[in-house]
Amino acid sequence: MRYYFNSIDGSAYRDDDGVELASLDEARLEALKLIADLAGDRPMDVWHDGQLRVEVTDRHGLIHLQLALVAITAPVASRPRSG
Repeated sequence: MRYYFNSIDGSAYRDDDGVELASLDEARLEALKLIADLAGDRPMDVWHDGQLRVEVTDRHGLIHLQLALVAITAPVASRPRSG
């Protein structure tokens, strides 16, 4: 089956070519490799945009998988100690 790997990181990139893969498990691995590559190539974009997402679709545009990397900046807070 041909899977398409669209990426969203503040703007959207639509994969018009796709990749022929034997299974959805193979598509999961490809999505993970892609999100790692994208985050590695532009790490500060993830922090700026707050997220990086890969959608895996079929030729009809039906989403089979979504993989998201979310960046959250939060102040450090201590938790009250119990007891």
